Amino acid sequence: MANWSAACGHCTKREVVHCCGVCTFDRERCNSLYPRQDKPKAVADLLMRSGFAAFTPCELFQRIRGRTMWFMGDSQTWAFYYAAECFLREFAPSLRRTPAVAPEENQQLKIVSHISPPLCLNLARNTRVCGVRVDYASDVQKKVLPRLMKLVPNFKEDIVVLNTGLHYPEYDHPETPSPRYVQELTALAEWRQLHADFLPRIVWMDTGPQHFFTHEGTFPGHGKRPFKCRPLDAWYKGDPVVGAGTRRAMAVAPIVSRLADAHLQIYNATVPLWDSHLPGECSHWCQPSAYQLWLYLLNDVLRDSELGNAVRMPGSPAGDSRR
Repeated sequence: MANWSAACGHCTKREVVHCCGVCTFDRERCNSLYPRQDKPKAVADLLMRSGFAAFTPCELFQRIRGRTMWFMGDSQTWAFYYAAECFLREFAPSLRRTPAVAPEENQQLKIVSHISPPLCLNLARNTRVCGVRVDYASDVQKKVLPRLMKLVPNFKEDIVVLNTGLHYPEYDHPETPSPRYVQELTALAEWRQLHADFLPRIVWMDTGPQHFFTHEGTFPGHGKRPFKCRPLDAWYKGDPVVGAGTRRAMAVAPIVSRLADAHLQIYNATVPLWDSHLPGECSHWCQPSAYQLWLYLLNDVLRDSELGNAVRMPGSPAGDSRR
């Protein structure tokens, strides 16, 4: 795959976000950030052990064919969108991204000032993958979902992968989730129940593990880059709070059944990937790495929860579809 310079060198600054970028991962490719360290091989070994080798873009495409899959959330979810569009690129007539809705309306969905408005990669058979950057559940409820309900045809048939979490810090108590976090997610869950007839199926995704020097690995509330990441020792020692995904995940757990139709549990599977974070920080990963593992897990959740389309797998008996 071409690097960012080769893929985007011909694009003007104004159009670069649409003109190029698929599979360049916003210049966050592991080989570029860690030359001669072969981090992708270590990640690939983990993926192969997980069963990723049997997972194909064709299977995921069939599962979402005719729908839009929305990746809606903070910076971890935005990077997850990058992984999804790259994984499905062979089904894209063009690698040029498009706005999620009409350009004027799309601009109104720019929730985070330094990030572009929603982006989509159009695939075959009226299928899309789209990313919407939104850091707070209150904005999902009040600014994003109501507009998409109004503007997107057949929005109810789509699938939303949703997460918020990193932007609710309690810096005096960095391992305790903010009361605002639970309050906003509870309000979103209640709003969703009132509007269920007009909304897509929602998959709630855990916030991925962080690997800072705190007991639970969460951001310590102080300090600045470069941070040095470390293995999550408490997890390996069987700490029940860390094994549950930290106090953040424990706080959300009672809400998930009202918030979503399925639960994408990525935390424990991602804990071993402590040394493929972006240089100097411990919350996001280079690519390919954690986000590709999440795609594999997402496909399993869609199948097991019977979300999206049934998929006929090669070699399966007639009438035997993989849900």
